[in-house]
This record gives sequence, structure tokens and C-alpha cells, in this order.
Amino acid sequence: MLTLPNNVFVMLDPDVEILDVEMAGYRLLCHSHFEVGMAVPPGEGLLTFVTELMGKPVSIGTLREEFDDQELVDKMLDSLRLHGFVHVTSQAIPSTEELAHLRNTAEQTRKKTLRRSIVIDLDAATSIENLCADLNAEENAPEVLLRCARLAEHKTTLAELARLRQAGAVRMHRTVLQTSELTGDSELCQSLIRLGASVNLEGVPWPAPDHPIAWLAEMTRNRVAVHALMTPDLSILDEVVRDRVMAWAGSEFISGLCLQLEADELWPAADVTEDIFIDVFNAVGALEAEFGDVLLVNLPRDEVLLAYTASSSYPTQLSDLANRFRKAYLRWRIPYLKSCEIDNPWSQTPEAEEKLVRAQEDLLPNHPELLLLRPGSIVVDVCGGLGRVARRLAPAVCQEGLIISIEMFRCISDRARRFACERNVTNVHKCATSEKPKPMSVAFQ
Repeated sequence: MLTLPNNVFVMLDPDVEILDVEMAGYRLLCHSHFEVGMAVPPGEGLLTFVTELMGKPVSIGTLREEFDDQELVDKMLDSLRLHGFVHVTSQAIPSTEELAHLRNTAEQTRKKTLRRSIVIDLDAATSIENLCADLNAEENAPEVLLRCARLAEHKTTLAELARLRQAGAVRMHRTVLQTSELTGDSELCQSLIRLGASVNLEGVPWPAPDHPIAWLAEMTRNRVAVHALMTPDLSILDEVVRDRVMAWAGSEFISGLCLQLEADELWPAADVTEDIFIDVFNAVGALEAEFGDVLLVNLPRDEVLLAYTASSSYPTQLSDLANRFRKAYLRWRIPYLKSCEIDNPWSQTPEAEEKLVRAQEDLLPNHPELLLLRPGSIVVDVCGGLGRVARRLAPAVCQEGLIISIEMFRCISDRARRFACERNVTNVHKCATSEKPKPMSVAFQ
């Protein structure tokens, strides 16, 4: 923790707002520039402390005079500065150019603690060696989006990448293959599972295709998580239309929905209020509550809002409407995510989970011999939560084995994936799926 001297001035970033939401005494901050939320704990005058920093620079000495607990002042400032909520300034309010410099400095600091999202075009001429070098150049295991037109053309590359990942020679926090053409190749499907990868299928019509999608049934039958990339119109507000989406996704055993909401196309040349934005977000929330894994691909992901993943570059050419739409999403989503954290304090770290979850519930993970596990065994952990059971069983099946941990909600599976990745557990495949289970032919070998 860096202790600042009394003569230093600090100020809250102008794009930070205190949301009009209170949960269990906590108040929430929303930073629309870095697209991240923060919860201010109740008591100790912490909200007053944050309010003091709004609008103009305040000296550290003044803060320490107003608040008796100087250690708490330093801890709060350290936490706020870590994610760019607070900047060290001069006594004057920073100009536009100075604020841009302060934000750039804060962004460089944040990057050191956050994992990055990187995009790799598999159709471009690149060797597996160069691909692995790009991945391992990242300080933190990155989130990887692999793009290609046809999956079948990259069978060899994906098989080698899966082998290297399981051997610990290449590090990836999360891997997604985005393609417009699936494949029925069972060996390639096994490589995707070993890679811990899901597949995003481009160009799926909203609210449902009129004809079966080639190779979709084969991929889901081979236990690959396939997500449908769709662009909804305002019919998403219609419950009947949402039911049709759900019926199709359930019948095809789709693992999740990736939705792209373009404000300028939804409301062309319209004067739209934030209440209408919220209606659309609530419709997405209704789909998520029923289906589990629903992602808005062109808006900040949950892991960005929770400050685990660096935001992909903020779009600079947004219209006023699209910018308001994006900021409205932050105000809508951050309270939901923070309420999940506040309600489940044991979910913050694996250590907290180990301490607070009752050990007697782990009979089989503590005694995997009761499952007759051996190297190479494949286990499916249904309702796997944060992956505690999966991580405990992973050593029993060794690197040649596999634990497939399934959870309904993406925000939970994301955290479980992080817990496994941080502990270099590479034989756990964590995925979110709908409440309708896929038909699986999994052998407990």
C-alpha cells in the first residue's frame, strides 16, 4: 500500500458516479470511463469520504484531519487509485488534456493487475509457435478469441494448442472459437474440450433459424458448448418472442446466447429515454433468468465490470445515443453483479470458499477413491458452482483425465474458471449451460 504525503492533492475522476442503489448498507460507484464498478462498505464514514473527493482536488492532509482513522483513509485511497477512480492531481481542477494524461497513467497501472482480451485470426498465416509466443507474452493468462471461417480447416492447430495447454506450455484463462461454420469431426470436438473452449456461431437469425444448422447437433452431442450469436430487434420486449428463442435454443441444446444490441439500429433517429433502455435490459435479464448463459457481446462483460479483465478498447466513434445506451447498461448491470458478491462473501476467493463452505459436503472430493477414479477418467460435475469440487477431483484423474464442471449462470462459471486458472488447474473444463442438460455419453472410466 502506497502512503501519500499530506501535501498531495487527490480527486475523484469526473466519470465516477454514486449510484442511487443501496444494498445491505453498501453504496455502489460506477466508473463509466473504465467501465468498472466498486462497492463502498457501510459505516466508518466511507461514503462521506468518497463524496469529499468529488468535483475538486482535496489535500491528503485535509482528509486525514476530517477522518480519524488514517490507516482507513490510506486503504480507501489505495483501492480507489488501483482502478482509476481517484487521481493524484495539482491543487487546480485538471484540464481536459491533463485528465486524459491521468487516465492514461491509471490505465497503464490497471493493465498490470488485469488480464487482457486478445483476438487471433486463425485464417491468417501464422505458425503454432508464433501463436503460443503471443499468448505467453501476456503477464496474466489472457482471454482468447480465435476467429475463423470454418472450424474444420484448423483441426491440427487446435489439437496442438490443446496439447500444449494441458501440458502447461501455454496459458489461457478462457478460449472462444468464433466461426460461421461448425464441424462434425469428433476428434476436433475433443480438442476443443481439452482446450477448455466454447464456440460462438455467427449469423444465427433472431429469434430462431427456419432450418436446422449444419453440424450443430453433432457438436453438442460431442459435449462442445455452442453459443448462438444473434442480433435482436425490439421484439425482444415481447415475451412470446423470447419464449420462441428459448424453445429453439432448448431443442437444439444450445449452451448460451450471445446477443448484439445496437442502439442506433434499435431506435433510428429517435429521442429515447433511459427507461426504454432499461426495458430492453430487463428483457435480456428475463432471458438470463430462464436460460442462464446470456451475454451482450458489444457491451462490457461482467468480468470487466468486476475489474478482473481489462476492457477492450472503448469505442471512440459512438453516437450520443449509443453512448447513453452503454452507460445505462453499466448502471443496470453493476448493482446485480455487486449484489451477488455481497450476498455470497465466500465466493470472493478459493481460500474464502474453503473456509466458509462446510467441509462435510465434500465427502467424495476428499475421498475420490469412492468414485473409482484413475488417470484418464472423465467426470461431469453438474451444478459445479465455483468449481471447488472440480478442483479437488482434478489431481485424481491426472492430466490425461478431465473434469467437466457445469453451471447455469455465466457470472458464476467465469469466476470458477478464474479460480482454476489462478491455480494452474488445466484439466477442468468449466462451462455455463442452460437449465436443460445436454444429452451426454460420458464414461466414468
